[in-house]
Amino acid sequence: MLAGAIEALEGEGIDVGLRSTFLLSAPFGVTAQPEFANAVVAVTSHLPPRALLARCHRVERMAGRRRRQRWGPRTLDIDLLAYHNVIMNRGARSAPVGSYAPLILPHPGIELRPFVVVPLAEIAPRWHHPVTGRTPAAMLRTLGLQREGAVLATL
Repeated sequence: MLAGAIEALEGEGIDVGLRSTFLLSAPFGVTAQPEFANAVVAVTSHLPPRALLARCHRVERMAGRRRRQRWGPRTLDIDLLAYHNVIMNRGARSAPVGSYAPLILPHPGIELRPFVVVPLAEIAPRWHHPVTGRTPAAMLRTLGLQREGAVLATL
């Protein structure tokens, strides 16, 4: 699914550059569900942030994604973690299930999710969060041995 999603992004005119290792992780939020496969990729696009996210959502729908339960089982979930140093809609609220929330940049959950921070550290160790200024390594130190969203294995 992950390799197919990357191919589909490229088919949408999004240039995928660096790619992390594919990881297996424990679920986050709703923990009574199977593990997830995760990865982080760096992309280049001429699209502005909202249009880029709309293309990502189109790839999700092509993979059978239906928004039914927040953090519930899904075929594919593509998040826009950051867009250069853009800071957008900080403090915005979540949207009802089945709809799309306003785009918040950087993604508000980056620092809370090991399955994001571990692959981010792999492909962008010198990246700094535009709000907190923290690197992925600093985020990992804070996460410690958190179980929710923990990386279980490489795929």
